[in-house]
Amino acid sequence: MDRLIADYLPPVFKGFHAFMGIAGGEQVAAQALWDAVQQALEEQFIETAGDAGLSRWEKALGIASRASESYAERRFRILAMMSSQLPYTIRMLEKRLAFLCTQDGYEVKLDDDNFSLSVSVALEARSSLETVRKLLKKMVPANIVVSAELKYNQYAHWNTWTHQELSGYTHGQLRNEVLS
Repeated sequence: MDRLIADYLPPVFKGFHAFMGIAGGEQVAAQALWDAVQQALEEQFIETAGDAGLSRWEKALGIASRASESYAERRFRILAMMSSQLPYTIRMLEKRLAFLCTQDGYEVKLDDDNFSLSVSVALEARSSLETVRKLLKKMVPANIVVSAELKYNQYAHWNTWTHQELSGYTHGQLRNEVLS
């Protein structure tokens, strides 16, 4: 710790071993207190929060956390829920989707005539699909029919591969997994 209690003693007391001993003994308690204050400060901000702070944010936003999620994933979901701003426009929706799924990780199709909106999420962003659905429910007006699905691999993706290269994979792997 860079804050030593002995440094705060008046110069007159620094010459006495008793006062230096008392300061050294109190140093442990002071360090624990300082660490607790620092931890409480970090729990207030999403970017630095630990389990207690993230749990508080999730409870306030009505987000159910999963035991398998890392702090980074939990922070991402909290920030995604908090980043919504009015007015909700198609450009604003696309901006949020780019944040959640990366720029190339989604496709939006808006059919004005039939009041429908469909969003396809790339396999790479599969873990964001549920968050995308919640975002769409929050941002899209109730008179628009919304669908959000995974964008599975298509035949066009594999047409440059040879039969021998494809034979190492099952049909399910070719359709559902991200393969280079």
